[in-house]
Amino acid sequence: MYQAVREYRQQFPDKAVLYSADGYEAFGWAVLLAGGSLASVPRVAEPGFATSVAGMRPVELPGKPASQWALSDGKTGLLVYRDGPAPVQLDLATMSGTFTVRHLNPKTGQLVGKTDSVKGGKLVKLTTPATGAEVLWLTKK
Repeated sequence: MYQAVREYRQQFPDKAVLYSADGYEAFGWAVLLAGGSLASVPRVAEPGFATSVAGMRPVELPGKPASQWALSDGKTGLLVYRDGPAPVQLDLATMSGTFTVRHLNPKTGQLVGKTDSVKGGKLVKLTTPATGAEVLWLTKK
């Protein structure tokens, strides 16, 4: 499903891409991270989330890991969905500065645990104690 939305987004970059097949509500994060519009994701109450994500575009993660997708604006933020225990590798080589890492529950949209910090300008590996699905939101400090 992610791949289908992503292909439509690439083919029609100026059009809204919607996904509304059976069970669409279960694929909200995949639709959002593929560049889809009106994705069925829970409300994230963290200030600035919607504005930040609205300016992001789908990006490839290093090694194209299965069950991990990302959006980025290329300068000040990233949104990453991870399903499973594999660490997340991010190429922040072109993004300088320090970033705050927030962990979000993909089912509720609520902040989980404490925030972390990572430095940009290099390849970064993020590990987390979560073993299931998780959304990571990085914002430049």
